[in-house]
Amino acid sequence: MDHKLDFKRVGWTVAFFSVIMHVMAMIRMATLSGESRAFMERLAAVGHPGFVALNAGSIVILLVEAFVYGWVLSAIFVSLYNVFYRSGKS
Repeated sequence: MDHKLDFKRVGWTVAFFSVIMHVMAMIRMATLSGESRAFMERLAAVGHPGFVALNAGSIVILLVEAFVYGWVLSAIFVSLYNVFYRSGKS
């Protein structure tokens, strides 16, 4: 039985999970007010270049970056997993 990970399956899973988590965070951010919301917006700007405030343009940037980061994370994880699985199999 082969236990190699499929890059496409893991990539789509992690990318969509990342987008869903970011949507939940944006919903939470929209419910905040005052200093709490300002803090969350500054925090989002650190991890997502181009994010300024909770507006349509920034939301698109945030979701695209979350999707891409999901694929990058998947590429790293699947590559490392498959390499170590192959080396441990010998």
